[in-house]
Amino acid sequence: MRTLFLSMVATMTMLIVSLGSSALASPIIWNVTDGGNGHAYEVVSDSTVNWNTAMMAVESKTYLGSAGYLATVTSAAENNFILDFMISTQVLGGRYAIGGYRNGDSFAWVTGEPWIYTNWAPGEPNSGQEDSVMMYGPLSTGSDIPGTWNDLSKTEQLGSGYVVEYPGPFVSEPSTLLLLGIGAFGLSGYAWRRRKQTM
Repeated sequence: MRTLFLSMVATMTMLIVSLGSSALASPIIWNVTDGGNGHAYEVVSDSTVNWNTAMMAVESKTYLGSAGYLATVTSAAENNFILDFMISTQVLGGRYAIGGYRNGDSFAWVTGEPWIYTNWAPGEPNSGQEDSVMMYGPLSTGSDIPGTWNDLSKTEQLGSGYVVEYPGPFVSEPSTLLLLGIGAFGLSGYAWRRRKQTM
């Protein structure tokens, strides 16, 4: 009996640990309790993409059942969160596609959200021919200020990758693991009592 109980606890502990370690490579959640929107974000490194191919690639990405899209950055706080996430994952300089595009004489987000916030680099946007938006990575230099935006052609190679947003809302990983642990403990206790009653 005790061996069965210990075996169940060991199995659940390994499951929780494995889920926790895979979460390190998962998208990061901008928690509502931290002033966020409850969405998850992922930075994808791909030196071969342009804005159009990033749009196609993101169509196949999901996180916990939520379909991704190129990130729509609608506030300074969200812009800073994405830049901080890039820094924490050791993303270097470069250009990363986000979900803005030229719609006639103005810009729009791929989700249809209002275009109310911008973080253009100095002198940007600078061309009516450039029809997509990208963000400079953390170690950009010169006039390429980290976290600022530039407009460029949808077919111009980015050289770095793109930022994915998953709308959620999601529960942060520590809370999920805690709930899983409590559930596992409860199940093992139930199994232990049930087994003891049958003896």
